[in-house]
Amino acid sequence: MTNTDWQPWVGRTESRADVVTPTPVAALAATLDRDDPPPAAGDPLPPLWHWLYFLPMHRQSEIGPDGHAKRGGFLGFDTVGHRLAQGDAKKVNLIKEVLEAGYEDHVLLSSDFASEPETKFNGGAGYSSVTSVFIPKLRYAGVSEATLHKIMVENPKRFLAFIPAKTS
Repeated sequence: MTNTDWQPWVGRTESRADVVTPTPVAALAATLDRDDPPPAAGDPLPPLWHWLYFLPMHRQSEIGPDGHAKRGGFLGFDTVGHRLAQGDAKKVNLIKEVLEAGYEDHVLLSSDFASEPETKFNGGAGYSSVTSVFIPKLRYAGVSEATLHKIMVENPKRFLAFIPAKTS
């Protein structure tokens, strides 16, 4: 992989706005068999449930052969720290290549927690798989604390911030 492979991604931005409505929260609570009361306006979301909102909506002509948007500002690595996902060792190596190519400002991590075997009750890492399983692997592979902070705090902060598009 060479730096030229990443050039189309550099300098691009994407922003989204959404209205937090109760239906997705109630649906996920039901899916997880939780007895949460119906959410009211202003109620905080449970940790990570913000992923129910701000969903990407790309025109069909903007979708690549893999089903994702053709280009974007962030490179997300999903299902990290899972026993059932493709090996973390491969993802650690890919992330190190991206970091060594100078794109630490563009890396995002997520666990996509979606299977019962990954729950703490069943021996998995649960919702903490990114921080308790995967981040230590990156640290062991030599990724600095400053870079880990950028990946875990600064990059998600920029990704989730609503920055209106400039008008001409």
